[in-house]
Amino acid sequence: MSDDVARLLGDLEAKARSLRSYVCAYRSDYQSGTIPFHVEGRAFFLRPDKFRSVAQVNGKEIVSTRNGSKVRRYATQGHEVWEYDLKEIPLPTPLNAGVDDLLSPFAFVDRRSLRYEGAEVVGDRVRHVFLGTLRGMESEGLLDTRKGFSLRYRPKVPRFDLRLCVDAETGILLEMTGSGPSVAGFTKSFTLEQVNGSVDESLFQMTGSGVGYRIVRISDLMIHAMDANYADQPPSKN
Repeated sequence: MSDDVARLLGDLEAKARSLRSYVCAYRSDYQSGTIPFHVEGRAFFLRPDKFRSVAQVNGKEIVSTRNGSKVRRYATQGHEVWEYDLKEIPLPTPLNAGVDDLLSPFAFVDRRSLRYEGAEVVGDRVRHVFLGTLRGMESEGLLDTRKGFSLRYRPKVPRFDLRLCVDAETGILLEMTGSGPSVAGFTKSFTLEQVNGSVDESLFQMTGSGVGYRIVRISDLMIHAMDANYADQPPSKN
């Protein structure tokens, strides 16, 4: 990576860190194995660490809320709420990826692979375009709360090529496309509706605790799962 590209990365990341709030719409399409996924939703962010997303995933509504380090995710048609603490999950996992990925577009990219393709104008926004590959994660956790707990380790992540379009003005991720052996035709795009405006703080209340929902706290399970000595022991069911 050249010094000029490194400076551009630093400038974009500094702009994203300085944002007080945003509201955006987003959509994503991809195919995992033989199953196609279509996602549409809206996201709200308020500095320093409040986030809410309401998305339709193949017709099912999924709500994700972060307030501080606490995160809850649930399907409105379901009966279980995943609750976890980001302070207790030290490694990148599928659980915290995507909670605030607009503000950290390079977090899951191998920086050694990054190449700058130049700037492009789409609509009224200038976008910086980068190519790279997904950064390898040390493990992948899988929880099935109906059957108990299981973990699938994946020491090596198959190559996944990415194209990132980052807003020149704000440093926010506007579009990401990718492809790899297990995921085909991945696209994710964001449309900014509001930047640095007022956002109703009541949006970030930890919902999903009403009648009919069961809270599943999984932080401790993830931590124990990363410990090989714990592999043969069942998790506690507090």
